[in-house]
Amino acid sequence: MEEINDLNNNMNEEQPAEPVQEQQKETEPAPEIEKEPEQEPASEQGKQPEKADDKPDQTVDETFVKSEIIERLGDLATPEIVAECTKELNAIGITDPEMAKKALDYVCNARANFMTANTEEALKHFGATFDNVTPEYRKAISEANVTMNALESKIPGLKQVIDMAGIQGNIKIIQLMQALHPLVGEDGNLMSGGTGASKAAPSLADIMFGDLNKKE
Repeated sequence: MEEINDLNNNMNEEQPAEPVQEQQKETEPAPEIEKEPEQEPASEQGKQPEKADDKPDQTVDETFVKSEIIERLGDLATPEIVAECTKELNAIGITDPEMAKKALDYVCNARANFMTANTEEALKHFGATFDNVTPEYRKAISEANVTMNALESKIPGLKQVIDMAGIQGNIKIIQLMQALHPLVGEDGNLMSGGTGASKAAPSLADIMFGDLNKKE
């Protein structure tokens, strides 16, 4: 009995066990501290994402006008026409490429129709067509070109004016150049007088004033 009492006394003297909650606290892992999201540098934040299909903006300059006119007029797109159209677009204040294209459509169509009508009239005068160019028409154009080049050497800018007006294929211009052709020497330059001048004078008068001399 004494031994049992001693055991009981010893058990009563032992320290009580720690609460369960405190034991759990020691075994629980420390809570993780949430990290703030990293901010991009200010220089990178302001950047807009680049688009792979972005194209450089077109500018309504002489290069743009030349490309558009060549597309519409082909061989008829002379430097003079390009310069004149560029000047007109700038004067009007058209800077939008799409608006410029519409304006050039109108101008080029009108000019092409005008020049085509002139050429058709000249072809008809020499018994030719667009599909059947006669020797008479070829001769007239050849003589007109020779005379024009000779006059250009004496009157710089004459050819440019005629080209800008779009009348180089007009029958009256061709006939005028033909009438002055006797004034051009074999070297391609204008002669000062002589037989050539006397031959050219009557023809030139007929061309310039022939309609006025006609009787009704």
